[in-house]
Amino acid sequence: SDPVTETARKIRLALQKTVPTEEAFRAAAQTSLNDADPDLAVLFLCLWTALSSKEGRREEARALAERIHDLLSPSSPQEIHAIAEQMNGVLSTDDGNLEGAETSYRKILAFLPKHSPRRPFFTLWLAHHLAMQGRGIEIGPELDMLGRHDKSWEALPRFLNEVETGRMEEAFPWLRLVEDKNPWAEIAGLREPFNNCRQLLDLA
Repeated sequence: SDPVTETARKIRLALQKTVPTEEAFRAAAQTSLNDADPDLAVLFLCLWTALSSKEGRREEARALAERIHDLLSPSSPQEIHAIAEQMNGVLSTDDGNLEGAETSYRKILAFLPKHSPRRPFFTLWLAHHLAMQGRGIEIGPELDMLGRHDKSWEALPRFLNEVETGRMEEAFPWLRLVEDKNPWAEIAGLREPFNNCRQLLDLA
């Protein structure tokens, strides 16, 4: 595969903690985007931004977000625009601006087609954001729909929301699903909120 795709894969693995982050950062810095397809370059930079944000490298993340904005084209697929907007939400969260992050995540669902294969992913992202504030009920119908496809998809936001709203008994069934087959805690950077809620559950 080409260097951009290979490094993007390495960054994704670093987000899942299966590749050392410093190795991924080093590879990202050494990968040229000069001849890359613009949409692929945006995806690459979004992954790099996500990793930088996750590792607390906020200035780097903001600089990467500016590069994303410069590369985006009106002709880019809606899914590319969605991932770029998602990074705006991530950076807003880093700044403590939960309202700004929510605006970004809701904006994505407003313009992303209903039939987009990426829509469930972005629905879950908003659900996690709301659940950590005890507001999961606001996206309950969408989670119900995802759960009819695969119950594990809705497990983490349901669990977080139940604990945040003090419904400990209702949280236990969701916890089992999260622990059994849910990768979201790592991918979405939710390991710490999940562990905090798990500890609260243990004290209940």
